[in-house]
Amino acid sequence: MPGRTLFGAYLVLAAAATAELRVEIDFTERAKPISRLLFGKFTEHLGRNVYQGAWAQVVPNPDFAPASRWPNADGLKARLGRAPAEGVAPFWVTKGEVRARAVREGVRDMQELVVGKGGGSVETSLYLPLHRTATYELTLRAQASHAAEARVVLLNESGRVLGKTVVPVGTSWAETRIRLQVERAGHTRGDASLLRIEVDGANTVMLSRVLLFPADHVDGWEPEVVRYLREARLPMLRFPGGNFVSGYQWQDGVGPLDTRPALKNPAWPEVEWNHVGTDEWLNLCKLTGAEPLICVNAGNGSPEDARRWMEYVNGPVSTPMGRLRAANGHPEPYRVRYWEVGNELYGDWQIGHTDGAGYAERYGQFVAAMRRADPNLLFIANGHSRAEWNSAIVERNGPLVRSISDHPLIGNGIKPDSDPVEVWQGLVAFADGYAERVRELIGEPMRRGGLEPKVAITEMQIFTNRPSLPNNKSIAEALWLASLWHTAFRSGGLIELITHSALLNHGGGLGKNRSVVYAEPVWWATHLYGSQAGTVPVAVRVSSPKFSTSGKFVTKRDDVPYVDVAALVDAGGKTASVFLINRHTSEGFRVSLVAKGAAVPAKARRWVLAAEDLLARNGWDTPERIGVTESEVSLTDVAVPPLSLTRVMWDLR
Repeated sequence: MPGRTLFGAYLVLAAAATAELRVEIDFTERAKPISRLLFGKFTEHLGRNVYQGAWAQVVPNPDFAPASRWPNADGLKARLGRAPAEGVAPFWVTKGEVRARAVREGVRDMQELVVGKGGGSVETSLYLPLHRTATYELTLRAQASHAAEARVVLLNESGRVLGKTVVPVGTSWAETRIRLQVERAGHTRGDASLLRIEVDGANTVMLSRVLLFPADHVDGWEPEVVRYLREARLPMLRFPGGNFVSGYQWQDGVGPLDTRPALKNPAWPEVEWNHVGTDEWLNLCKLTGAEPLICVNAGNGSPEDARRWMEYVNGPVSTPMGRLRAANGHPEPYRVRYWEVGNELYGDWQIGHTDGAGYAERYGQFVAAMRRADPNLLFIANGHSRAEWNSAIVERNGPLVRSISDHPLIGNGIKPDSDPVEVWQGLVAFADGYAERVRELIGEPMRRGGLEPKVAITEMQIFTNRPSLPNNKSIAEALWLASLWHTAFRSGGLIELITHSALLNHGGGLGKNRSVVYAEPVWWATHLYGSQAGTVPVAVRVSSPKFSTSGKFVTKRDDVPYVDVAALVDAGGKTASVFLINRHTSEGFRVSLVAKGAAVPAKARRWVLAAEDLLARNGWDTPERIGVTESEVSLTDVAVPPLSLTRVMWDLR
């Protein structure tokens, strides 16, 4: 496995294991199999989740969008550190004898450069993954008033040329693609670079697109992101939102790039380039083996829009949208099964938000329209933390309701000077009692309606958003997610799937800064659970020390165990996987694993994810601070350090 062997992690193991625990695993008592879809991820067009994130292209304003394309002028100014220059596309600057003007023709933005006799240039700062590859794929779409040559130069911050090429620019629009070798000597991971486009002599040059991909990209995606997803056997990926989807027009994200407009992001203060749309997302799922879950626009979208989208994805080539998909290079239907009708439409932060009766009516209309084209779709309705909302969906739609979502984004509003241990205990207590919560809020309305209760957690994370508190980038997120998984294992199938928030640069597990991709602690939890084959829970008995919470933070609950244990076997009964979560912030344990109904080897393999404190996190410059150690262990003496997740596996054959 792609784990990390960290000296610091071994110090934790050696210093902190003190108290003794006995864990009995009874292989004769087996529960209903769980779904691997519990280990999924969610992503949306937010921040650097997609662009400057999982998508490998590194130019920050590749389509030369003008400042007016950003929804928030103050936010753009803050990102640039200055007001954008008149006529110059944000993130670009001009040098030499250049007058710049923003131009728009049809759906395309363009940068006009009127260059004087002395020549001039336009340049942008970016980050190259030179620690990984020296070869890049450059695409330049340009036109000039008279034929010329443009020099495309890559430089380091001190001005040393790293690589350059010459691109012919004719009097008609043309797109040139060139492979470019870049000098790596002297580069330190995370160093910034410059991309400069130079023009000699008097000319008027129009630029409409410049793309720069590392040549090791995988169909446009970051190769390290693809590798992480494959190695974790990521079972499900939800997209494209999130708040974003409530204003998203899927047609803007399909077809050739020249037909895809750069637009204001409907939910977030940034530009939506529409370089990544339906086909790109579904290809990522194909590349990694993840099952897609598409959330449709039920905010300002219509049932007919959703039906056409579903037809584009699943329809045969004999249908209008199936023909469009084939014309875009994808003749075979994608056969996506899972579809969610809208996102958080109970909230006033959502485009098209409504009340319970309004959503219930809307849900029925969307399902009816989409089922006319494909009766086999598996739908998820938007659930809410108010049972009356969920009851309205069931009462209005009856058997059309297959599953209802929940979004436990927990911890928002907690003051940053709060005691982090108390906050952490409240979060753990919430996870411990989560099945009871959704059984009451969602399960009961469904049961009263004569339906089998099913809950889909389609977004979730610790939402304190404070570095001084347990947060989605610290070890806390890994242990909290693992705790919710254990609760799901014990829910008897009530919790059918989880798509944890979010894939990259927004909690969720992976980070990418300065073109350095790394795993946050929670990603290793995803890896440890997702990469093993166990799906059948077996009975576990453990007498762990417990704590209680007052309700000051998150929730009130008594007798919450510090150590939570789950055991899984694969469907064929060949391997056992035991997971031990130690949620104590300072005390470790020595655990004796005792098996009933199965042979126990003298030695097994152990993987440990641990951190030295509750707030520790990884970063682009410290990507391996928190990782996984792997070793051999005796089942009668398993060291479980504080703030840790341990996986122990052995062969049952």
